[in-house]
Amino acid sequence: MTLKARTIILNLVAAALAAALAGLAAAHTGAIEEHPIPTTNARPVSLVSGPDGALWFTELLGNKIGRITTDGVITEFPVPTPASQPNTIRPGPDPNPADDCAYQRDSLGEAGFATRYGTFGDCVSRLATTKTLWFSEQNADRLAQLTTDGDIFEYPLPTPHSQPGGLTQGPDGAVWFAEFAGNQIGRLHVKNVGKPAAPGTRSDDAPTESPTESP
Repeated sequence: MTLKARTIILNLVAAALAAALAGLAAAHTGAIEEHPIPTTNARPVSLVSGPDGALWFTELLGNKIGRITTDGVITEFPVPTPASQPNTIRPGPDPNPADDCAYQRDSLGEAGFATRYGTFGDCVSRLATTKTLWFSEQNADRLAQLTTDGDIFEYPLPTPHSQPGGLTQGPDGAVWFAEFAGNQIGRLHVKNVGKPAAPGTRSDDAPTESPTESP
């Protein structure tokens, strides 16, 4: 075998070995993509797969709920209560859309309601076809319902400074949650919870002052 032939063979073996090692390294490390959140210092905490095919996450200091598609497109929805520190987010049961629409109409006024939803029937149809996630607000002592269309409805808890954290949908169809500082396990009966503490808000709404929470 000539020197030239030996050199060619050695180069082929070296190339094959390098390719094999590169493939082995890729198999162990994988490919990681990172997607910056538009809000500075948002402090994302909880992430969950949503019922709409996207992923939803909470921004503890950003006071927003984020939605990210698998292509990396992020949309943010502000929480109505300032500095609420949204914590855990999970898919959950859907409340009565007619009740939510009635409260929206009373809270937003006829003009605001018509701008967002059109007629009352349009509102009911829209909320009936959206899916729901729930999240906890650990600094505001509230649980909140979030539709995949971006509407947020908040519900105050009876115990002050309870710091709600983890939550999940129970086998009974209710939302169950843990109160870190309250040392309690809570249950929110979706159909009988009553009116939200504030009208549902969306990222495209004009800012409005949050109503005072009743004792």
